[in-house]
Amino acid sequence: TLDLPSGTPLKKALTAKTGVASALGVKVQQLHQAPGDREGRLQLRVSLHLPFTGKPDPGPLLDLNCINLWRAIPMGVNLRGQEVSTSWVERSGL
Repeated sequence: TLDLPSGTPLKKALTAKTGVASALGVKVQQLHQAPGDREGRLQLRVSLHLPFTGKPDPGPLLDLNCINLWRAIPMGVNLRGQEVSTSWVERSGL
């Protein structure tokens, strides 16, 4: 989490992704920016490697014998390695 210099709007920092990546010496795809908990604060995450460029992990649905469509269904992982699930009922997928 970064505190922006006084007078620097968050929107300007979020649109300067190319410049921030260049200053850090990484590719734009390795950089993730998000608004902080207040104006003037930026959450910044830099990946060591380009995301999703290695060998893919098997999907979580391959190990399941059956699924309950009324509950969240595991779909994969995000950039941080956290499981991502989605509810088909909420998304009208049935």
